Amino acid sequence: ALVNRADLQDASLFNFAPFNITQLQILCIRPQITVDYSCNLSFHWFDPNSVKQNAVTSGTCQTSWSWDGVTKHNATIDGSDPVAGYRSCWLDSQTFFKVAVPSFWHPGNFTLELAHHYRDDE
Repeated sequence: ALVNRADLQDASLFNFAPFNITQLQILCIRPQITVDYSCNLSFHWFDPNSVKQNAVTSGTCQTSWSWDGVTKHNATIDGSDPVAGYRSCWLDSQTFFKVAVPSFWHPGNFTLELAHHYRDDE
């Protein structure tokens, strides 16, 4: 059965605080000039909107990819073909957090996506 529209809340009534991301580190290492760089991104996140029933309010994410040191990579408009696709940071039966790097030009210029899902049975 569909939810009665009279019971729904207008999304504009909510003011969600942004995630807090700290300890952001990106490191690209190339042991020899003949191989690509191995890039690793890690950070700690805190979700100020999470409630204790979600059983998670913070965590650490990490993802990695290779880079030739020259090519600027930009995901397509629909988000396909990211430099580093979604990787789980936290996963249980009702909650997940995932990280992706859609675009990467160099270690000082990249985009980061943090996706989350909470299940609410109420």
